[in-house]
Amino acid sequence: MNDKQLYDLINTESVKDVLDEVRIILNMISPDFDQGPVTEAFSTIVGLYEGKHQGFKACNTEYHDLRHTVETFLAMARLLHGAQLNGEGFTEPHVALGLIAALFHDAGYIQEDHDGEGTGAKYTVHHEQRSAHLLERFGPEFGLSKKEIAAGRIMILGTDISMDHSKLTFPSAQVRLLCQMLTASDLMAQMADRSYLEKLLFLYHEFKEADVGGYE
Repeated sequence: MNDKQLYDLINTESVKDVLDEVRIILNMISPDFDQGPVTEAFSTIVGLYEGKHQGFKACNTEYHDLRHTVETFLAMARLLHGAQLNGEGFTEPHVALGLIAALFHDAGYIQEDHDGEGTGAKYTVHHEQRSAHLLERFGPEFGLSKKEIAAGRIMILGTDISMDHSKLTFPSAQVRLLCQMLTASDLMAQMADRSYLEKLLFLYHEFKEADVGGYE
């Protein structure tokens, strides 16, 4: 009897394993895909979460942590591959931007060095704006143009599930779809986590610190 479990396919606690899987997916999307910008962004975000970037503390939120970020990144890659198979017509820059936005979508939880009060959880309500700002700050390092960064900002802001997407100005139908896919990836990555129920206690602590209405 085959007792192979789905979670045996990839260890999402290993950032290397996740990146390797995404690189395989990108190769399936296109054997000629320029993976440089995506891998550079991945290295940057891992360093940011681990406190290796000057001016920033290591991530100290236990629910919105590095594992959640890389799982969202992986979910986005799989949705992008599915969209390509479905003929959605995303260009290579679209795919790269979608993945980079996934990597930065929760970076706003990370505190700067001078911030000595509480944890990054206090930014819960406004973390999307802070995340978008960090994409704007680091985006040029990955070769993103101003227009691409602006599109990535909108995609990240759209991950706020209370946001009415009709109030966002998307530069194209493709960017709108990418935003919807990123929002879906964010939710799927959380609920697909095998320790989701246990981790909800960490989410409670984050909401409590941020005084999010109804956290009780």
